[in-house]
Amino acid sequence: MNKRNVLRLKLLFMLIAILSTILMYIPISSASSANVIDIVEITDLHGYLYSTVKMQDGGTLKQQIGAILANEIKKIKNSNPNTIILAAGDMFQGTPVSNVLKGKPVIEVMKSIGVDAMTIGNHEYDWGIDAVIDVKKKTLKNSNIPVLGANIYDKDTKKIVNYCQPYVVLRNGNVKIGIIGVVDNKEFPNIILPAYIKNVEFKDPIFIVNNLAKKLRSEGVKIIIVLAHMGGYMNNNTLTGNIAEFAKKVKGIDIILGGHTHSIVNTSVNKIPVCIANHQGKGYIHIKLKLENGIAKTVKQEYIDITPFFNINNPPVDKEVLSIIEKADKQVGQQFSKVIGTAVADITREQRAKPYGDSALGNWAADAIREFAHTDFAFTNNGGLRIDLKKGPITLGDIYQLMPFDNTIVILKMKGSQIKTILEEAVQDNGKGIQVSGLTFKYDMKKPSMNRVYDMRMSDGTVIEMDKIYTVATNNFMATGGDGFKGFTDPSVAKTYTDTYKLLRDVFIEKIQKQKELKPSLGRRIFSSDEISSSLHEFSNEYALFGLK
Repeated sequence: MNKRNVLRLKLLFMLIAILSTILMYIPISSASSANVIDIVEITDLHGYLYSTVKMQDGGTLKQQIGAILANEIKKIKNSNPNTIILAAGDMFQGTPVSNVLKGKPVIEVMKSIGVDAMTIGNHEYDWGIDAVIDVKKKTLKNSNIPVLGANIYDKDTKKIVNYCQPYVVLRNGNVKIGIIGVVDNKEFPNIILPAYIKNVEFKDPIFIVNNLAKKLRSEGVKIIIVLAHMGGYMNNNTLTGNIAEFAKKVKGIDIILGGHTHSIVNTSVNKIPVCIANHQGKGYIHIKLKLENGIAKTVKQEYIDITPFFNINNPPVDKEVLSIIEKADKQVGQQFSKVIGTAVADITREQRAKPYGDSALGNWAADAIREFAHTDFAFTNNGGLRIDLKKGPITLGDIYQLMPFDNTIVILKMKGSQIKTILEEAVQDNGKGIQVSGLTFKYDMKKPSMNRVYDMRMSDGTVIEMDKIYTVATNNFMATGGDGFKGFTDPSVAKTYTDTYKLLRDVFIEKIQKQKELKPSLGRRIFSSDEISSSLHEFSNEYALFGLK
């Protein structure tokens, strides 16, 4: 073969190769993109549309959490119309901008992002179920976002409660995708105010999910996702917790997306992806699924951390969501002038024993905490109460000044001896004092630090036993060692730590609205040995005046 023919043959082969590549690339690419579905999960936002933090230079930075999160998720949706966005609950309770407006701005943000469904969380019950849910539509208020809860039953009707749907079926092109929502039946009965769930039964979700999966498959559903307000933790690359046990026993499921524990989980159980997307808008789960011969295959599965964007100037934000948040911020300002009750006299922080004592305002605040938590005792720190409540009208703004921190109420179990440690820390050298409910105690400043407390009694006069276990409520600042209260971090105490995620501020507001009129507490709870000795001395002198011995 001459050189010219060889050259022609080479050119022919090159042309065939190029054409083959082009012909192969175009159909495979388009078919592949049509079959790839992006799934995004967010959970436990707790109202964190933004947060204000102190910088090292003394200034403050407003972290645009919601607008950053929206920007990142919308980028995924813009790159693939076949995107499903899901929320696993506890989206509203936790910040002033959400709490004051009862979750409205959060719902607006979820609508802007394009959330397709949400499973109800335990904190969706905090304001009463109809605060954020349109019961008739079984959606979030002023939206078409379905609220799911397949294992939440009405005790009277024996059917699913009227504010939840068991599942929804979404369509991406010709593909049917089923989203089944469930909640943690082991946790929910113990962490929601009993009044809100007195007629509710949280059933075991495993049997329910397995049956629904069969039903959906028979109706042509190709992908089934369980969206669960149920949590777990990664320990040495092993998933533990209720979601792990659930994942081991469900069948016919393609993905399990969880929440509740504020953890990052990105693993699999029995070849089923199991994920949890952290909390407070810090990140999201992103899964890519591809249908091959009608079977879902996981192409990519990851947790995306967006916190690096929080502490920079001019972060990438979604303008529509930013506008929603700024509008809500202005509305909250207007709400602060609302009168919620009246103080019949000044209720102050003045302590009635020196150097550490109870106060009228401290007693009221500690009582509010104990009444909410239904515990034996309650403690709050002096530094957490920032202003006195003056005689006259009390506004919402007053309470935000009184309690400017987003502290939540925590419940613990403690021995009497461990409670004594907390009280000793309150009156130790350079201690910060404490406000208490449900007990009284005395202390002697002449004794060595951490050995000053004595005569600890319950409010009814019963002596507090050192080996007996009691329930205690406090705020999450103290419960994690704040203000020097390291006794709460004792491992045997810390393992009982249960955060109600109920803001102290909200408890104070609700108590004022219920009481309508606030009166100073006259009962004493904390006594120093110096004032006791002084009182006895005065009594002895009066006794002597009458010639008595």
